[in-house]
Amino acid sequence: HLNLTLKSVECVLVLLILITCGTHIFKSAWISTKKLSTNMYSLISLGIISAYVYSVASLFFSKTFPTLGNYSYFESALIIVGLVNIGAYIEQKANKSTLEAINSLFDLVPPRATIITDGKESQIQVEKIMPNDIVKILPGEKIPCDGIIVEGQSYVDESMLTGESKSLEKRVGSTVIGGTINTTGSFNFRVTKIGNDTTLSRIIQLTQDAQKIKPKLAKIADTVASFFVPGVFIFAIISADIWYLISSGYGSNTPFIYAITVFMSVLIIACPCSVGLAIPMSLMVGLSRAAKLGVLIQRADVIQSITELDYILFDKTGTITHGKQSVIKVTPFNDFSIDELIKISKSLESKSEHPIANAILKYKTEEYDVLYPIQKFISTTGAGVSGIINDIEYNIGKISFIEQKLNSKINVMSSSNNTVIYIANSTHLIGNIEIADSIKDDANNVIKKLHQQGLKTAILTGDNLNTASAIGSVVGVTEIYANLNPEDKSNIIKDLQTNGYKVAFVGDGINDAIALSLADVGIAMGHGTDVAIKSADIVLMGSALKEILRTISLAKIINKNMKQNLFGAFIYNAFALFVAAGILYPVMHMLLSPMVASIAMSLSSITVILNANRLRFMKLK
Repeated sequence: HLNLTLKSVECVLVLLILITCGTHIFKSAWISTKKLSTNMYSLISLGIISAYVYSVASLFFSKTFPTLGNYSYFESALIIVGLVNIGAYIEQKANKSTLEAINSLFDLVPPRATIITDGKESQIQVEKIMPNDIVKILPGEKIPCDGIIVEGQSYVDESMLTGESKSLEKRVGSTVIGGTINTTGSFNFRVTKIGNDTTLSRIIQLTQDAQKIKPKLAKIADTVASFFVPGVFIFAIISADIWYLISSGYGSNTPFIYAITVFMSVLIIACPCSVGLAIPMSLMVGLSRAAKLGVLIQRADVIQSITELDYILFDKTGTITHGKQSVIKVTPFNDFSIDELIKISKSLESKSEHPIANAILKYKTEEYDVLYPIQKFISTTGAGVSGIINDIEYNIGKISFIEQKLNSKINVMSSSNNTVIYIANSTHLIGNIEIADSIKDDANNVIKKLHQQGLKTAILTGDNLNTASAIGSVVGVTEIYANLNPEDKSNIIKDLQTNGYKVAFVGDGINDAIALSLADVGIAMGHGTDVAIKSADIVLMGSALKEILRTISLAKIINKNMKQNLFGAFIYNAFALFVAAGILYPVMHMLLSPMVASIAMSLSSITVILNANRLRFMKLK
């Protein structure tokens, strides 16, 4: 009586859980049925309902119909619902990440701006800015919308568009873009585009569209289920009919009970416990190991895509390079001391706010911690700086600035693709400094190994063609696409996908958000912007490119493990169906016992779990 009471309570509790937590499963199966098709939810619903109905029948009618036995499958129904809901939770997390990426782009626009009307300044909300308004921008402020500078000059950080770390000089007549950041001087600009017409709004819209049209991997389980579900149901009916005829032929008084027992046994043993565990277990163990190795896989459905890649496209700045302007080479002229040249340059630039000054100041900071005092410091915006050190005038800047200071034409032959800054005293040149974004140490080796795996590589950058080509030749990338905006990058990816290629994109900036969302596999560097990280499928927590090789190797073994589990689970279920149908009866002279079926189902799930846990110890190539 106590056992019956406990089982009755279990029956009611399971029913409540199925109603509250499993409604979406049955709803999806019903919608599919109305369309005369089946999917994985059809198989899951069939298994849940069969397990529950059989359990209720064995609980309350086992004395009337002894062939039902006295065993229940309530726990099987709960396990399946739990696994499905875990999958739904993961999908919701992915959708939330997508929404956060879009919201991060909106945050690039400041809430308020300063406009000038009839010579008077006033603060207004950005939404109230109208075309032809004059907006004032101070150093450090974000530009609220697109426009053209009408007064002043400065340097603007447009990395959200170009991905390049160096700021761009802006003068009267130059175009400024909403969402970019003013770094040094102040200026006024006339508004040309507002609201949905701005460049940033177009980026946001393209990112949203890319998230929507991102190709979905065909679900292996759904594909198999589309054949397996109707096959199981037909097989159960045929098996029941055969046993009805057999039991009637042997003079049984209960042919219907034999038939219904076989029918329910087939449906129950087809209940996809191990099938439901097959992919989630491999993913859970595989993604856990990936995280420990510094690879955060945010969307599990890209695992298969990684193994099918044809192209890996790289943003240049912050991906193949370090993303920071730094001194590459210092060259003194006319036997001038290199130490003295560096110290003079750092002393002059210590008074400057120019972005290049920061690169020079960070060069060998420990060796040159004491600088010269500067007198009569003068900064010429967009050209260079001058000052007196130990009663001698020194100048540092563009070659045109140096020519103006020396009042003579200087013939400088340079084949460098780097930014070159010249230094002179009051009479002649004393040296130059090359500044560039340095290439990561492992870039060449990684590109070489990707090519060995049969992958094609390319650089997609907002930088100029000469610089991009120079870096491409060093690291071994043969295809170069330069002077690109975010939309250009997305168009290149679309073209490759249209031609049947599977494409991965590796980036780190706001300007990469669309490409990361659109690519079959979006890979963001961990030091990148929030927008890039939230738009990507995979985040490499380190900055080394070798993490890409590790990710590919890990994806291959996870994908192989998932296929092993799924194949094994379906093969097991298919074999178990024949056992449940009584194929062993001629040998054992008995139908499958519910207890044996329960143990067999458990062993199937245990096998899946053990195989998945092999991922914890498998070596990566």
